[in-house]
Parts: sequence; structure tokens; C-alpha cells
Amino acid sequence: MEHDQMTLPIQKPAIMDHCIAAYDAMVEEAVTESEGLVYEGFLTKLILNSLSLSMPYYTKVTKELKRMGCIHQLRRGGSTTPSRWLLLREPTMTLYEDSPESPELKGTDRMSVLEQRVRDNTERLNELFDYVGYGDTK
Repeated sequence: MEHDQMTLPIQKPAIMDHCIAAYDAMVEEAVTESEGLVYEGFLTKLILNSLSLSMPYYTKVTKELKRMGCIHQLRRGGSTTPSRWLLLREPTMTLYEDSPESPELKGTDRMSVLEQRVRDNTERLNELFDYVGYGDTK
């Protein structure tokens, strides 16, 4: 079997799935106002309870959505006061990859991101090698 060109699927990081799910859940409860599409509610409860994610994911998801320019906080909430978020655009892989690095991703976190990319690429190469039979001793 001849393979002139092979394209491997680009694997989306798990955090993107969480960002998309959180954004979609916000859209479902949002209303159109003069500013645009606005979600008003308890975002912590939405992410922790409705999406069943842990607190570290809540922090990461909100940071990533802000970094990609998908949401903007209009009003900070509290224990009894809902927060207000302007929904600007849906999260995409292009936004995830092309948005400027947030200060939170510098240092150790930045290194973790790079290490994960190396692991992901190594896995892709191994899949490619398996596919083309590289190293096959049969």
C-alpha cells in the first residue's frame, strides 16, 4: 500500500474541550443587552457543578477564555451577587494557539506547556511510525 501524503489529526488539548463547554453553557444562559451577549450568573457554580470540573480547572478555563478574548468580565460577583460576563467570540484552536501568552503561562507553567507539546508530538510520531511500519520486524 502506497502512502504519498499522510495527515495526522491535530489533537486538541483537554483544556480546549473545557473552554468550549464552559463558553457554550454561558451562551445558553446569556441574554442580548446593549453591550452584546451577556452571561449573568455564578460562573464558579456553572463550571464546578454543571460541568463537573474541579476548582483548578475553573481557574484555568476562565484564564484561557480571557486570554483568547472570548469573554470579558463586566462585573465581579460575590457569594450572593452574580458576576456579569460579555461573551465576545467562541473559543477555537486558532485562538488558543495564536493568542498572546498570558503572564500566568510564564516560567514553570510555560515549561509544562512545552513539555506537553513534546509528549504529544512524540505520540504522534509513534503513531505515524506504526502506521507506515517503521521498525517493523515481521
